[in-house]
Amino acid sequence: AAHEIDLVLDTPLAGRTWHVAVECKDHARPVEKETAAGFRAVLLDVNERLPEEEKMTGILVSRSGFRSGAIALAGYCGICLMEIRRGDRGRFQ
Repeated sequence: AAHEIDLVLDTPLAGRTWHVAVECKDHARPVEKETAAGFRAVLLDVNERLPEEEKMTGILVSRSGFRSGAIALAGYCGICLMEIRRGDRGRFQ
């Protein structure tokens, strides 16, 4: 199945190239657990098809924050969360 990912970054760091999938949510309400779970499912599906050295990590970006369920799921799955508000440089969780 084809997946749409907002941004894919390939950046060298610490002697290897990191592949990062970035999913951006511009919603008026905080991101729910189901949205984080959907992004995790995309990462799992895409990574299943990639060689080990090309597997992606994920960053989920929101302008309205995250519900506690999304925060817990992301922490468990290794997805970084980033909240960006107008005039803000962003905060990682």
